[in-house]
Amino acid sequence: MDRTTPNHRNGTFLAPLVTFTVLLGGVGTGGDYTPAYHALRESRDVFSKQRDSAPKSNGFAVSADIEYTKSTLHLSMAELARCLGVSRQALYNWIDGGSIKHENLAKLIELKSAAIVIADASLSERALFIHRKLPGGKTLIETVAMGGSGTEAAQSLVKLANEEAEQRLALNGLLVDRKPHNLLGHGTPELVDKS
Repeated sequence: MDRTTPNHRNGTFLAPLVTFTVLLGGVGTGGDYTPAYHALRESRDVFSKQRDSAPKSNGFAVSADIEYTKSTLHLSMAELARCLGVSRQALYNWIDGGSIKHENLAKLIELKSAAIVIADASLSERALFIHRKLPGGKTLIETVAMGGSGTEAAQSLVKLANEEAEQRLALNGLLVDRKPHNLLGHGTPELVDKS
C-alpha cells in the first residue's frame, strides 16, 4: 500500500508551508515578529508571570543578630547552623546579605531573644547552661530548633540556674561552721619508716 500522494510524501508537505511562514516574519503562533512586538514585550510585563521572590534579608541586621547570638550563647557557627537546620555556608550567605527563608528567620529571632534573656540574667557560666536539659527534656538549642519559644526556654533555664545558685548558697551556709578534718591519719597506714 503506497501512501505517497502528491500532497503527502512522507511528511514533506508541511516543510514548504513552515518555510514560507518563517520567511514572511511570522513567529509560528500567529503573532508578528516585528520591532513593535519587541517594544510591547519590553514595555509591559504582559508575557511574564509575576513570581514571589524569596525575602531579602537586611544583611546588617541578620549579621548583627548572628554575631550577638554566637557571642552571648558561646556557640560556634556549626552549632548555630545545626540549631537553625541549615549549613554553615547558609549562615555566611545571610551575613553577606543573601536571602533567608521566613522559618529560618523566625528561628534566628527566637534564638536572639533567648540570648537577650540570658544576657540580662547575668549568669556566670552561660556556656554550661546552654546545653542543660530543661524540664521538658530538651536543651535550649533543641527547643528553638523544634520551633519552640526561645524566650520561654531561656526564662526556664534562668529560673533553673537561680534555683541551683540558691541551693548552693544554702548548702554553703550549712557547711560554713564545719572544720576541715585532717584526713591524712584516717584509713591510711603511717608512712614513718623507723629502720
